[in-house]
Amino acid sequence: MRSNLKPYTFRVIVEPDRPKGYHGFVPILKGLHTCGDTIKEVKQNLKEAIICHVQGLIKDKREIY
Repeated sequence: MRSNLKPYTFRVIVEPDRPKGYHGFVPILKGLHTCGDTIKEVKQNLKEAIICHVQGLIKDKREIY
């Protein structure tokens, strides 16, 4: 299904998390949050989470912002 996705661009926010690591989220995709030990890990987790989230929206025939 991944090859059927249109290209989208989403703004992501990555912030330091306490006591260690980082927290990332996508403001326009409600509820999409992830974390990781490094910024690189958070970015990879966000990429995977965005793909999963968008696939779910497509499956449910909901609008993708």
